[in-house]
Amino acid sequence: VGGACTLLAYGFMMVLAVFEVGSFFSSELVTDMVMDGNQDRLIQINFDITMHDLPCNHMKISVTDAFGEEKIDGVNKFHYIPIDHEGNYKGEVYQADEVAELEAQELLAEMTEDEKKALETDWLSSSDTFKHTDFDSVIAVHDFTLMNFYADWCSHCREFHPTWQKSAEKISSKMKFKDADGQEFEVKMLKINCVDFQDTCTSAQVQAFPTVRLYKRDGSFAPFTAKRTTEDLVAFITDQVAKSHHVKAKH
Repeated sequence: VGGACTLLAYGFMMVLAVFEVGSFFSSELVTDMVMDGNQDRLIQINFDITMHDLPCNHMKISVTDAFGEEKIDGVNKFHYIPIDHEGNYKGEVYQADEVAELEAQELLAEMTEDEKKALETDWLSSSDTFKHTDFDSVIAVHDFTLMNFYADWCSHCREFHPTWQKSAEKISSKMKFKDADGQEFEVKMLKINCVDFQDTCTSAQVQAFPTVRLYKRDGSFAPFTAKRTTEDLVAFITDQVAKSHHVKAKH
């Protein structure tokens, strides 16, 4: 009886060994879904990117969703550090808004008077006398730009039009707004016809009309969501400019 039990035990161990060896050499795809317990709305991502032979003003950093369709708002606390061919630090350290300031200086220096005028006019029609081709340049040459994205067929846009015109006469390049450091700035008010300039509005991810945004020269913006009145526009601009710090950058 004892010998029989021993043989059964050896047989059982051999079967287990065969199954273990078989599972070791085979693989199985398993998917586990785990809920993230982190309740924080913000996430900090630290990264260091080195690009040789690329001027700082030709490099942009943005965060989008997994499909690359929607830009995710973030805090642009990063620096541009010029380096030589050996990777050593060389020259001034720039923040994003300082690079934008330098870009604007270079852009204006290279422009003709007609090109400068085009950056100061509304984008009403693709067939007017001005060449409206570079939306980024329009934003870059102004410290602050209040942009109204509209469509001709939109009834809300037509209702908003008289208020916008009245507000522009009062605010655009006339009123002074103080930033967080007490410096005074003007705000340029412009509007863009998203029927004629559909590609530009699509690139700016405009999804409803009218859409009003206050842009800083680095391309970041704050959406206007209050009532469409002159008083609310002034209050919105005052609040947003007061949160900003303006820099003076030099090469």
